[in-house]
This record gives sequence, C-alpha cells and structure tokens, in this order.
Amino acid sequence: FFISIVNTLYYFQPDFIFHVQEFEKNRKNIGSYLKQVPVAVKRYLNYYAYYFLSKKDDLAISLLIEFMNPEEESIRKSDANYSASWIYLNQLHNVLLSSSYEDYRKWWQTTKKPKILWNDQALVSIFQNIKNNEDRAYRIY
Repeated sequence: FFISIVNTLYYFQPDFIFHVQEFEKNRKNIGSYLKQVPVAVKRYLNYYAYYFLSKKDDLAISLLIEFMNPEEESIRKSDANYSASWIYLNQLHNVLLSSSYEDYRKWWQTTKKPKILWNDQALVSIFQNIKNNEDRAYRIY
C-alpha cells in the first residue's frame, strides 16, 4: 500500500533504484557513505527515505536525519516537505528530541537498536502529509 503512495510523489530520477541499492549496500557505514554522495543525490535524500519508509526499513531514519543537515540546508530548503521532516522523524520513534540535527544524529549513532514506531496509522498520516505538501508546492492548477 505505502509503495503505491511513494510512486505517486513528484520526485523522479532515472537512477533512483541504483542509489537505493547503494544505500542498502552501505547500510552499516551510512554516515560516512553519505559524505561521499553527490550533491544532486543528497538534495533528494528525503525521497530515498520515503522509499525505505514505505518498506518499514529503519534506513529511512538515517536518511531523513541527514536530509536535515544544516550544512546543506540551502539546497534542500525549497523542498515541499523540508520543514515537516522534523515532524516525520518525531512520529517514527518514541524518544522526544528537539528539532536539532545534532541531537538526532547523536541519538542515531548512540542507540544500538532504536525503537522505531512503524505503525500503519503513523505512516499513512506521514505519506498523506507529504503528498498534500507536494500538491500545494508543485501542482499547477
């Protein structure tokens, strides 16, 4: 069900699946791997996160956290879901954190097996919000 929603999002890149496979291959060292990823791919980390989120894969969390990296805010801030990404992160786990990149990054790095809340209701809410934000920002009426 969730993958069908992800497939209706506005983002499209011909090499999307290639990058998904690279993220999966580098799962254990995702932090250092993301430092090497080209800017053109980093700009859309949230969409890769949505893909993994639709599969209930916790790799989505690390990609969303890195999407919020303030060092690259200027290339991502125009994204329809940039501001809402903190909300999505907070809906996916049971730890209350400030909307701070450093807090999330530290939490992710120090938690052995973070408890991720993957309930379908939260995911449906997140994906509906993503789609609504995109429709408002990108759809021409």
